[in-house]
Amino acid sequence: MTYSNIDAMIGSVNSNSELIASMIKSTKNNDKIIGSKLKQYATNKKKLSQSDISLYISYLNEKKELEKKLSSIRAELNSSEFDLKRIACEEYRSDTDHEKLHSFFSAINTLQINVIQMLCSLLGSSGKLLCRFA
Repeated sequence: MTYSNIDAMIGSVNSNSELIASMIKSTKNNDKIIGSKLKQYATNKKKLSQSDISLYISYLNEKKELEKKLSSIRAELNSSEFDLKRIACEEYRSDTDHEKLHSFFSAINTLQINVIQMLCSLLGSSGKLLCRFA
């Protein structure tokens, strides 16, 4: 079996998917820690500064916006344009068919990169909060 361009494209999508899954896991972990810290503040009746409150509200808004965008991306991936079963079942043999595959994988990679960028931003925001609450 030879390693092809298509294998490289599939590998890229898979690598990006693994990175996204790891970033989502880190985001959820940070969110749990932030929630725990806020509970500690409430239990100890410790006040948050106005800047901490603003930072937390900003984080929540960014998280909500990310969830909306991810929902939109999921819908786009589930649309007929990104029907993975159709792509997997068809055989592409001509140069034009390879162009379709390149275009298809390029579109998926673009979506994945956008998700990675949004997750990086959210991880940065949660990191700022964690530093403030330390």
